[in-house]
Amino acid sequence: MAELLTPWQTFVSVISHPFNLLQSTVEFFLAWFFTRRWVSLLVFSPALILLISAVTLISLGAYRDHATMLKEYSAWFEAESEALAGAEDAVAEKSPSNPLLKEEKVTPYGEMLLRRVLQLEQSDTRANYLVAAQLAKKGKVGQARQMMRRLAPQAAKGFAPAHAWLAADQLMRRGVTSREDKIELLHNLEIASTWDGSGPALLAAFARLLESEGRIGEAIASLTEAAKREPSLNVELANLAYRNNRKQPQEKASESAKKVIEDKIKESKATATDYAQLANLLLLEQKTDEALNRAQQGLAIAPDSAALKRLASEALRFKYLLTIKNSADGTQVNLGLLDAALKFDPTNPAVTEEIAKLSIIGKEATPELETALNNQLANGQATAMTHILLANKFLASGKLKEAIPHLKMALRQAPDNPNVLNNLALATAMVSPEEIDQAIEWIDKALSIQGNNPELHDTHGQILMLKGDELGAITSYQTAIGLDGKRIVTRELMLVACEKAGMNELAEAQRAAITSLKK
Repeated sequence: MAELLTPWQTFVSVISHPFNLLQSTVEFFLAWFFTRRWVSLLVFSPALILLISAVTLISLGAYRDHATMLKEYSAWFEAESEALAGAEDAVAEKSPSNPLLKEEKVTPYGEMLLRRVLQLEQSDTRANYLVAAQLAKKGKVGQARQMMRRLAPQAAKGFAPAHAWLAADQLMRRGVTSREDKIELLHNLEIASTWDGSGPALLAAFARLLESEGRIGEAIASLTEAAKREPSLNVELANLAYRNNRKQPQEKASESAKKVIEDKIKESKATATDYAQLANLLLLEQKTDEALNRAQQGLAIAPDSAALKRLASEALRFKYLLTIKNSADGTQVNLGLLDAALKFDPTNPAVTEEIAKLSIIGKEATPELETALNNQLANGQATAMTHILLANKFLASGKLKEAIPHLKMALRQAPDNPNVLNNLALATAMVSPEEIDQAIEWIDKALSIQGNNPELHDTHGQILMLKGDELGAITSYQTAIGLDGKRIVTRELMLVACEKAGMNELAEAQRAAITSLKK
């Protein structure tokens, strides 16, 4: 019973002795304070403060208007973007912009703000675009592409920067492999061209696509705009205008491009590419001597430049054509110019074409020219051009055996000329069956140089037929037909090969195709 009364006794004691209560209370708090592990509490205090702050902010945000918060986040992002843009302008020369499209850089803080904007308003177009662009930079291209396509649909006009991004994505990653791809690219570029952020390379690609579609005026307009942003594109613009007989844009672009390059030459800053571009522009204006001079100056800097060698060769070919044009009857030719052109670039197909025009030299050459050729042979001064012309004369009259020595001499001086290799291979295979493997080596080399020439594939097939390989010959003829389906001579050769190989159905198909083409 005494134990039950103890609390009451304690209560009476407290009431009757208040000083003891105060003393006990102070002693309790002092004991509590000096026995706490305050260091451990300090370690966890930042997390506690952060938790309290987060709870406070969330509580406040729950009662705030979404439109107000959206406005604030957008304003913070714009301020971040302006600060970043100012820093980029300061180092613009060290960090050139993307030639395809303007890229707006976003910091991690800016991306966080954008994602918050999208949480508040999922349909915000610019925020979606920027987030998609950031995803692409992080390697999540597929996800970025899906977001961009929602902003820029294939059958309608959407957000122009998204159309520009999709066009750049197709050019860089996906490519154009079908007509549908081309239509999609054309649609995206058409809308992207209305955006100031579309880079010069994107506008130039649009111009090339427009030209392929026959929309020449629009192509010139697009490339003109691109050249304003990237002056070096004036060279491409001049070529585009020249190809399509647009004299005024050609002259204007040519003058702009030439001035930039000539200023570089004066300052001794011109590269081999600059000289090549200048020589090309001068050729368009038919200033052959100046073009040749600039090409040679470029070759002094880069002796192995294939572009400069081709331009020097073309300058000499143009001069050759002008001698014919300016002669009284149009038959006076300067073979020395063609020979020099061949030395600069033995693979120039345009020079080969001019040589082919002189295949029957007895009909086209004057007696003086034949005498000059004979004198060169007698004196041991015959050039590759001389041997080619003489070989062509024998080939035209069916004297293959007489043509072979001249073709071999020509090959020594022009070892990479596909026309010489082609003629020598076929003549050798027909005259000397025991040398047919050597003939195949020559025609294979010609194909490695100019694989898109159906004439060379025909020769390859003819030599394989002489070797008895009908199936190999059929393959060569099929390749030639794939390059030019209207070649009746190829189909006639293939018809013979199919019949000899016992492939009657394929032979009948070729016979029908030949009949159709002749009609």
